[in-house]
Amino acid sequence: MIGIPVNLHPEFPVDAKVVLLTEAAKADPDIVAKIRTQLQHGKNVVITSGLLHALQDRGIKDICETYVSDSKVLAHDYKLFFAPPFPAGEHTPAILFPEVRFMTNDAWALVTAVENGNGYPLLLMDKYSHGTLYVWTIPDDFRNLYSLPPSVTAAIKDVVMRGFFVRIDGPSQVALLAYDNQTFVVQSFLPEQATVKVTVDGTFTKLRNLATGEEIAAFTPEAPRAFRRRVRDADPVRSYFQVPVLPHSFAAFAPEK
Repeated sequence: MIGIPVNLHPEFPVDAKVVLLTEAAKADPDIVAKIRTQLQHGKNVVITSGLLHALQDRGIKDICETYVSDSKVLAHDYKLFFAPPFPAGEHTPAILFPEVRFMTNDAWALVTAVENGNGYPLLLMDKYSHGTLYVWTIPDDFRNLYSLPPSVTAAIKDVVMRGFFVRIDGPSQVALLAYDNQTFVVQSFLPEQATVKVTVDGTFTKLRNLATGEEIAAFTPEAPRAFRRRVRDADPVRSYFQVPVLPHSFAAFAPEK
């Protein structure tokens, strides 16, 4: 519902370059060992703050000196890496997050919630062996993910969706459903028309609507913020499209050359 498709697996996906693990993964008694092995093989693992809290006494501290405290933070402002803080917006509610604590210079906050001048990590990066562990702080009410500014969710997607064949950026409550034949569906649950930015591999120059046959040409976007360039420098060339989506509707697309 914030544009991040998840392919659920009953077993640890050892072949994936990026693995997202939520608190449900705590049911695996060997999950910490599997995280360590994945990192040692040079792959990236993203864990939520809920899973970090569940694993605090199960050996996760041997991988990262990070933990979830009993404190909370009610945040309305955000910052991206070293950029200055910015407000979420006049009509955007403050969001309650658990406080994730970490050792500075050992880990780095890519996305931060700001309250009264203090910063609290929402996306934390910690190098381990040949890979990188990321901690994604989830609001106490997970539905508040919808209230995050689009630039914040975009920064999270830079990590969680890195290398994925298609991506959308824009307002929340617009979902992405991706298929293994490189087609995808954009579905809006909003009461008004929305426009999302769709990104695919740079070898494609247009999108074709599978129902109407309409074609959408690629455009050249503005350069990303400095901190996002750090995360995305190694990414391959991408093509960008502006796609309108009607309220409470969906559209299916195929990228074409």
